[in-house]
Amino acid sequence: MTRRTSGGAGPQRGGERSARTSRFFALFAPLAAFSLLASPDWYWLVSRAGALTLFGTWIVLGRRAIAVRRLLTLDGVLGIVGLLLVVNGGSPFVASVGGALVLAALASIRVERSPCSRASALTGALYCVAWAAYLANPCLFTKIRDAATGWSGLVGSAFSCSLRIGPSMQGAWLGLLALSLLLARFTLVERRWHALAAGLAVLVAANICLLRLLAAYGETIPTASHAILPWIVVGWPALAVVCWMVSQSGESTRRTGRTLSRTPSALLAVGALAALALAGSSHLVRSRPSPRVLLYSLNEGPILNWDRPHYGEYGAYSLGMFGLLPEYLESDGYLVEFLNEPLEAEHLADVDVLVTINVDTDWSSEELAAIEHYVRGGGSLLVLGDHTDANGTRSSHNSLLSMVGIEFNFDSSVPANRTGWDRSDAFFHALHAGMDHGGELGIAVGATLELLEPGALPLLVGRHGLADRGDPDAPDRAYLGDYEYQHGELLGDVVLTAWSRLGAGRVLVFGDTSSLQNGPLQQTYLPHVRRMFAWTTGATVWDLGIGGTIAAGIAFLLLAGLLLWTSRNEPRTAALFALAVLATRAGTEDVQESLLARGDGRLDHPIALLDESHFSGTDFRADGPRNVSGLRNSLVRSGYFVQTLDEFDEEALERAQLLVSIAPVRAYTPFEVDALERFMTAGGTVIVAAGHPDRTGVAPLLDAVGISIMPLPIGPVPLDRDPRRPRDRVGYVSAWPLRFAERCEKRTTVYGSFMEYPLAALVEVGRGALFVVGDSYFFGSPNLEGFDDWSEPNIEFVRDLLSHVASLGDRSGE
Repeated sequence: MTRRTSGGAGPQRGGERSARTSRFFALFAPLAAFSLLASPDWYWLVSRAGALTLFGTWIVLGRRAIAVRRLLTLDGVLGIVGLLLVVNGGSPFVASVGGALVLAALASIRVERSPCSRASALTGALYCVAWAAYLANPCLFTKIRDAATGWSGLVGSAFSCSLRIGPSMQGAWLGLLALSLLLARFTLVERRWHALAAGLAVLVAANICLLRLLAAYGETIPTASHAILPWIVVGWPALAVVCWMVSQSGESTRRTGRTLSRTPSALLAVGALAALALAGSSHLVRSRPSPRVLLYSLNEGPILNWDRPHYGEYGAYSLGMFGLLPEYLESDGYLVEFLNEPLEAEHLADVDVLVTINVDTDWSSEELAAIEHYVRGGGSLLVLGDHTDANGTRSSHNSLLSMVGIEFNFDSSVPANRTGWDRSDAFFHALHAGMDHGGELGIAVGATLELLEPGALPLLVGRHGLADRGDPDAPDRAYLGDYEYQHGELLGDVVLTAWSRLGAGRVLVFGDTSSLQNGPLQQTYLPHVRRMFAWTTGATVWDLGIGGTIAAGIAFLLLAGLLLWTSRNEPRTAALFALAVLATRAGTEDVQESLLARGDGRLDHPIALLDESHFSGTDFRADGPRNVSGLRNSLVRSGYFVQTLDEFDEEALERAQLLVSIAPVRAYTPFEVDALERFMTAGGTVIVAAGHPDRTGVAPLLDAVGISIMPLPIGPVPLDRDPRRPRDRVGYVSAWPLRFAERCEKRTTVYGSFMEYPLAALVEVGRGALFVVGDSYFFGSPNLEGFDDWSEPNIEFVRDLLSHVASLGDRSGE
């Protein structure tokens, strides 16, 4: 009798343990996948691949618990939509909403819809709502960061160490995910306050462990590795503990009674009001026709010039600094003026935006009063500066910005992880409409900004940025620090750009000038700089002000919380609401973009496209053999506006005059070859650089025209190339000869040869042409133009080529 009972209890306990383990895995695997998407700490491809792997593993191992027939319902459709957002979503917020949809779908398609599975769905929705509220209300940032840095300072003092750690580097977003799960458990499984307190204690303990680790080893750990620490200490370990706590709670659920989920009309009304509150917090501005821009130029010198790139000057700093900005603005319909004398109130009459860049002179009290009066009356001020106190600009910036409570710090904003500024918090704003990540702004190393007034709001925050203190004893290197973390420096959540209202006007501040410099401007003007000037010169259409925005944010949180609470047992409702939040944001962005749009979106410049849609062989390392910065420089000197073609688009081809393809890996399809032939026939030019080993990608295009690359390695030309000798003729790095079909010989002009072998040639196609050089490295910076070395014969070769193809078929006026 005793043995029989003992033998039965053992399997029963084992079954219970197995059930708990199963529930733990069903919670942890999907939420771990969601954390990769929701916490933008990794390269985008890594986070997507990791998330999809974890989701797929859960589905495969838990396939017996899945009701396949439910995949054909709305729940399955939402899951598919979520996967599409995960795979194709550009921004971390979009990907997190996709992850929330997948969590809800996984909860809905289970055979047994347990409270634990529903808790994971509610967790994803809670996280997305909290993130949307945060991004829509940047006024929360300063309070959250101040609390986090104060807490880190308190913990650091216990270990005799000065710490200023931002919330992101403390794992706040991973902690938020675990906290959302605790709240979902409290709501759905069992309402026990001591269990909630125990979970919070786990998170606090993990946070203290992280801060202790930073206090002890923060200065010895490589700066690029700091972003991984929250994952190791706070992230998945703490999430695993919380998931285990939830999984031990059993399968009983609380009785909820009648909720809004039983009354669809009420549910829809609450959701619509929440979406309206989110949309209402937006700041809408409409662009003006022929706006006037005043560029303050009294400080022209080492840190400000309006030089443009031109042939004859090569290498370091040969492109000039900001000369292309007024040129592009004028071609975009702006009226640009320069101010080369002390500012007076009369200078600001009828001006839409005053732009100051690296001003190193002291403002007089009369000038400051005139500028403040101008902004309060409805004008805009755009201030751009650089790191530390380069050339004594910091005091000038800060005296000018004291009226809005924004300061330049004596430091440098250094990315503290390998993803640079790509994984930054871009708050919801018209300037960020359509932007996937902060790296698109072209920000490099500038100063961090301090926000001293409630109305001073962050725009772009570097989650893993380091505010590297300047060195006051190093004027020879612009007071730059050591680019390594030292105790007392702010680690995480550094403000890179900010703005503030002032009366009827606006002030926009960038802690770095790189976005507007001649080099990056090719990539930043159309998607971002153009919008920046449209916004600063535009007229306000809708603005609730700082108080109204806060009220709208509170209303959104209350309504969203009410909706999720009353429908907490319905994963589908949580998923639909997360999707509605994303749709609301997407719709608001569309409105913002349409209001700021200028004309047909074209510039009065010929456009050159660098084709990256076929995974070209270009190298983005500064010293890489296929780095094309030298080619970009020559294109700019020849008057082209250079853009990168990330996806093959015939509409983009129609706007362009030139396309460059360098050793593409993926072959051009028949459709793309036809499009390129039409492009050339209408007057466009395609430039191809590929040796015989790299011919596969361009072979379909070359075959259509009648060109082939021979399998005969010529090698470097001249054969005795010596980097120490002056370059007196056109050089090739790894040349392969070309062969021409009889049908195209009469239309062919040979540009370069070795003995009887043609190495570079141009074939006329209609009004345009195809230029081919049998060398994948020909346009690489080491062969053309680098930072401190260049080949004038090769540069002149490219100059003559571009001049010739421009004369074949000028399509810029079409």
